[in-house]
Amino acid sequence: MRISRKTGSKGMQIGFSIRTVTNFLFILLIVSFHGLGQDVIFSQFHGNLIYHNPAFAGSADYNRLSINYRNHWPELHSDFVTYSASYDQSVDLLHGGIGVHLFNDNLGDGTIRIFSAAFIYTYHLQVTREFFVFAGFQASVNQNRFASDDLVFEDMIDPFRGVVLQTGENIHGYQKIYPDFAVGFLGIYKEVYGGITIHHLARPGISENPVDECRLSRKYSVHLANNFYLKGTPNRAGAIILTPNLLFQQQHHYQNLNYGFVLAREPVSLGMWFRHDFAFSNNSAIFGVSLNYHNISVSYTYDMAIKGAGPGLPGTAAHEITCMAGFNPVKKRGLVKAIKVPKI
Repeated sequence: MRISRKTGSKGMQIGFSIRTVTNFLFILLIVSFHGLGQDVIFSQFHGNLIYHNPAFAGSADYNRLSINYRNHWPELHSDFVTYSASYDQSVDLLHGGIGVHLFNDNLGDGTIRIFSAAFIYTYHLQVTREFFVFAGFQASVNQNRFASDDLVFEDMIDPFRGVVLQTGENIHGYQKIYPDFAVGFLGIYKEVYGGITIHHLARPGISENPVDECRLSRKYSVHLANNFYLKGTPNRAGAIILTPNLLFQQQHHYQNLNYGFVLAREPVSLGMWFRHDFAFSNNSAIFGVSLNYHNISVSYTYDMAIKGAGPGLPGTAAHEITCMAGFNPVKKRGLVKAIKVPKI
């Protein structure tokens, strides 16, 4: 069976590597609707903090707004695009921080859409003078939508007239709305910070049929980073900061290890990371740059597929852009010290 999206040209319908689109679309169907795959992985961990760990809400010394765009396999022209936006701030009255996160994933030219609106509260605890613990709690409302109207199957294509026949495939669209929950913990000691997150705590059902319910697998994440001042001191102009960081994620049988570093001297930050599974069967190199002006930054990362992309897939795995802005700076925080994180 072959499948594609409808286009305005017969040549486009038959000639633009339908087999490649078929493989990818059905992988995405399995990932999104049978609970066996993984969530979207953003290359810019520090550009999308509360997506990875809700305990980061209110961790900066200013109110923070972040907007993210990720285009996966852009050369396939099949629109595997993800948008994300978040806002968080500290609230001393609540002894912590609050945040909101919006997420929209568009797979296969809109065949699958996943939308999420998450609300976050984080409690900040000072354990010792130098050691702090944040606990973040997230509740979200999610919508999964599968649209089958524009799909083209092989039995619909007439060799001379194009897409004019009826298909014998029994596939129909639907949508599912469901709640979801996550919890995250973050520890901070001087310039070292790390944490653990569990997403999809209740393993929500995402299928249309309640009798044969497919459930999301829990996602476990562990991250660690440390700021080293190669020149200068914290909060001083001209400081050169090296921040090695590590992120490990596991969801169902999929494991992902991401490690690298950010080298920053205002107004520029440069980063390089490697991402792979434990069998080294799927490897990517990630290169990033960020331009910063006070509390405003624009960051770009390029994911280059090294191994495991598969035949017929391009070397460009993804483009990712993040715009971040901080405003209403808080000069004194009664409970905790703000975390200084890279801008990329």
